[in-house]
This record gives sequence, C-alpha cells and structure tokens, in this order.
Amino acid sequence: MLEESLENLKSAEGITALGDYVSIDERQQGYVTYRLEVRFEQFQGATHSRLRVTDSKNDGRAGIRQRSFTWPVANPDDPVELVQIADRILQAAAPGAEIQDDRTVFGRCFDGLFEIGFVNSIPVLAQLPGPPQQTLAVRIHREKSGTLVTLTNRAKGGMPIWFILPLPSIQALRDKLTKS
Repeated sequence: MLEESLENLKSAEGITALGDYVSIDERQQGYVTYRLEVRFEQFQGATHSRLRVTDSKNDGRAGIRQRSFTWPVANPDDPVELVQIADRILQAAAPGAEIQDDRTVFGRCFDGLFEIGFVNSIPVLAQLPGPPQQTLAVRIHREKSGTLVTLTNRAKGGMPIWFILPLPSIQALRDKLTKS
C-alpha cells in the first residue's frame, strides 16, 4: 500500500521509472540484514539512479527501515558516475589510504565509548551544483560485525538522507554495474 502511494506521488511529479529495482546485494552483518537495490528513473529530462537500502533486524520482527536517494547518471546502461563513487569509497577503505577524519572531539569520544573503529571519511564524495546544491559524503567505520559505510546525501536547504550498508555491498554494486 505504501509502495503504491509512493509510486503515485512520483508519477504525479513527473518521475518515470525506467524499470524495476534490481537487487545488488543482500547480506547479514551482526543482527541486521541489509539489502541494496538500484533502479533508474527519468525526471525533467535527466536520468537518475535510485539507490535503495532496506535494513531489518531479527528477520523483520523488530522493524524494517527503507531509505533511498537519487543521483544523476548520463547513461543507465553504463552508469560510470556510480562506478566512480563506488571506486572512491573502496579506495578510502583500503589499507594505506590517506585518512580524512572530520569527527569532532565528541564524535571521537562517542566512537571510543561504543567501540566503533574509525576507518576513513570523504566529506565531499561527489557534488552537484544545483539548484539545490547536493553533496554526497561517506564515513567508513569498523564494528565487531564488520566494516560499515554511511552514505549521506545533503541538499542545500533540506534534510540529509543517509543509509548504512556493509562495505562488501559497495564492492557488489561496483561489480554488478561494470558487468552490465
């Protein structure tokens, strides 16, 4: 019901899906199951990729959360923009990568308190001039269950949209997009 309502709202705004969601990766890390999907949409004459992450705890009994945002691509058959974003994330997570730590003292204390190991961050992973200006940022951290990536889309004047997914899901996204 909710999915149908969202599709009706998108249609009313002139957003046209160019296909169904394609499953990129689904994996359990710790007690959370993450699912990454992508589909392409047409809006105001431009093609956008919609990345959607669904996470659920305890097989969905404790709740399911779904978040998505779009990023423009020139060609949905060869989305080099997404491949470049995935490559930059994977390079930042690689051993020996230059570390950019934008956390505050409070953030460092919080991470230490909850045993969250900081790996790296990229404050400006990709940027669109706008309007509104949009910025993608990434923070990579390590927990007991593995390495996680927080991807954040900030639009000037709007609320940030963010989701968390395992680092291997980024590799799966890159692999899937380069094989298509």
